[in-house]
Amino acid sequence: MNDNQFYVEMVGHLAWPTVVIICVFILKDKIQNIFSGGLKSAKYKDAEFHFSDQQSAKPNLPDQQDLQRLVPIDSSGFRKEVEDRLQGQLTHISSDQEKIDVLVKNLAQAQLTAFFEKIYYNIFGTQIRLLEYLSVQESGTAKTTDITPFFEECKKSNPKLFSESNLSDYLNFFHLWGLLEFGDDHYKITKEGRAFLRYITSMQFNKNKAF
Repeated sequence: MNDNQFYVEMVGHLAWPTVVIICVFILKDKIQNIFSGGLKSAKYKDAEFHFSDQQSAKPNLPDQQDLQRLVPIDSSGFRKEVEDRLQGQLTHISSDQEKIDVLVKNLAQAQLTAFFEKIYYNIFGTQIRLLEYLSVQESGTAKTTDITPFFEECKKSNPKLFSESNLSDYLNFFHLWGLLEFGDDHYKITKEGRAFLRYITSMQFNKNKAF
């Protein structure tokens, strides 16, 4: 037997034990569950494996180790007072699920309010009127020729801002905030657009703002 044949034979003898060892370590937890703790050890030739009869502890995930990184920074310094007030209100609710429902609804409302406030801060009055125009159209849809007058009015009211702008620049705001759906020569108000209109109406915000 030459050297090459010797190495081939060695690999052949070592291959299956190596595969068995790897499989046992990979499937150790599943094997333990199958035998419900009844299997304490296993032996293959000269190799013996021992299984713990206790459930292995799960590793701590990053989110479990540091939940504080999920909490936004309180730039106002007033959040603690609000938290205490909410904690006091929650003490009157006995069910944990009801507490979760209340907190989820409050969080959803807070996110919606912040979203609509940002839109209102940046939107032009003519864009609000365009949304209102679309909201009363059949299927909430209008063609480019129908919405161009709103852009022309905006250019006239804000010549410095829109002197070098075109209609696509004007409509890009609606696209960025998801207020309109864009099609071939038609535009449709979205659910977000309608919800925004209802919000500013209920809050009695000025719809004729210049900018």
